[in-house]
Amino acid sequence: KQYRVILLSNNEQNTTSLPLLPDNMTLHRFINVPSILPLCDIALIAGDLNTMIEGIQALLPALVYVRSATADSELRIKQYINHGLGIYSETKKITPKMFEQQINRIIQNKNEMHEKLQKTKNTFEDENEQMKQTIECLVKWIEECI
Repeated sequence: KQYRVILLSNNEQNTTSLPLLPDNMTLHRFINVPSILPLCDIALIAGDLNTMIEGIQALLPALVYVRSATADSELRIKQYINHGLGIYSETKKITPKMFEQQINRIIQNKNEMHEKLQKTKNTFEDENEQMKQTIECLVKWIEECI
């Protein structure tokens, strides 16, 4: 039990049937995810957009496990993985040994993944700043026209 695991679920039906959790695991139904991610080494995510963005903002590499993916989420996950921001595995095929190997792979490549996450985060911030400037110009132009 060398890892501490925090499980997050806002679906009470999925969590009421869980067996007794090991000592190194805790379950939270509601938690402020952005505040806890900087305290983590790895995120285990289902590939939803918000969690991916929050992980990038926290510079946190991820293990991506998806039960069923839509065409949209498949494309998003492929891009995330191809950019080196995490590792993907099919939920049905994962074994405890594979899971541990993936954790170790992320830990061994953490510096490289951190650089890629930082580059992605910087790109998001640059694009947000450009969009903000464009909106400010449009608002100013509209105000001058009125």
